[in-house]
Amino acid sequence: MRIDLNGNVGESFGSWTAGEDGSMLRVVTTANVACGFHAGDPTAMHGACLVAVQRRLRIGALVGYRDLHGFGERYLAIDPEDLLNEVIYQLGALDGIALSVGGKLACVRLAGALGEAVSQNPEQANAVIDAIKAYDDSLTLIVKQGSWFAHLADTSALETVVEADATTPQLVEEALVAVRSGAVGSLHLGPETMEVRQYLNEIGVTVGS
Repeated sequence: MRIDLNGNVGESFGSWTAGEDGSMLRVVTTANVACGFHAGDPTAMHGACLVAVQRRLRIGALVGYRDLHGFGERYLAIDPEDLLNEVIYQLGALDGIALSVGGKLACVRLAGALGEAVSQNPEQANAVIDAIKAYDDSLTLIVKQGSWFAHLADTSALETVVEADATTPQLVEEALVAVRSGAVGSLHLGPETMEVRQYLNEIGVTVGS
């Protein structure tokens, strides 16, 4: 059995530091790099991509609403066409930086409120899917276990990988049940749960994308 571990990085902005990128990039197999809309800036994006390439990690675009002040955690009633274009913009920005350090964009994960909205707002959900297909339909979309959006993405011809939330110690046990059952292909880690990789190795689960 093989499982991907993904974590969010590159969310610092200017002099403000967010997250524990150094530690996270030593644990994950997929680095979800913020694209500058909900968090991150070009320097943070470049630094995260550079380390990801050095460690041979998959680079994922962590796409969100254009909401730096709210860290992408506020729902925005954005026009679907605007959302489509903003997602393409974010994918292109990160892909360009990844290419500049010898990497390439491999997958997409939705950040914060956008990740929640796509399971409730069909117009925004379709805008996100259409944007990914328009930019590069070979990209893998990371979707949440059991969500309506996961079903929609499956019908769109995009490749998907289902993730379980393992961002807190309380969620890890449930996530590991999903791993053992084969229901998920990725675990989403947080700063409090980076030790999960060691436990997976102990129970015979291969970590890798």
